[in-house]
Amino acid sequence: RPSPSCRAGPSTRRRGRPSGSQGTELLAVAREVFLGHGFSKATMDAVAARARISKASLYQAHSSKDALFAAVVLDWAARGREAMRPHVDMLLAADDLPTALTRLARTVQAAVLSPDVLRMRRLVASEATRFPQVASRYVADSWDSNIAALGDALAELDRRGRIRTDDPLLAAQQFTWLAV
Repeated sequence: RPSPSCRAGPSTRRRGRPSGSQGTELLAVAREVFLGHGFSKATMDAVAARARISKASLYQAHSSKDALFAAVVLDWAARGREAMRPHVDMLLAADDLPTALTRLARTVQAAVLSPDVLRMRRLVASEATRFPQVASRYVADSWDSNIAALGDALAELDRRGRIRTDDPLLAAQQFTWLAV
């Protein structure tokens, strides 16, 4: 009979369920469930099944459907928080400012009106009464953060004498809404 140390080795397979989605991958799976069914019809069972994890594992990671929803929305907002940064950097580095502003407007329009962003915005808006803090954080962490980044860039362009604006944040808001 082989000793215990001989039985265990690199080719030994663990028994049980194959590992399923965890962390940000789990949140992406849950996001698709929420987006596909809406908050009220989405279930923890559906999320667990789609993520290939047990319901107990899901509840260990997220104590309730409400907590999972909040985590999904805040993860999405965090991913969008610095979405404008590379485009703002390109604007600041551009020699041809009119062309760079036009390019930025097209980028903003494509991002704000992308199907994934619209679906998430609809979901958050539909649940804003139930989850006001989540909706508020969503706006602050994505929309407001990106507007502020653009406002900072416009202030810098004003300091350089490349544009003139008395209120860079207002200019960033107006630019964004005009682009959309």
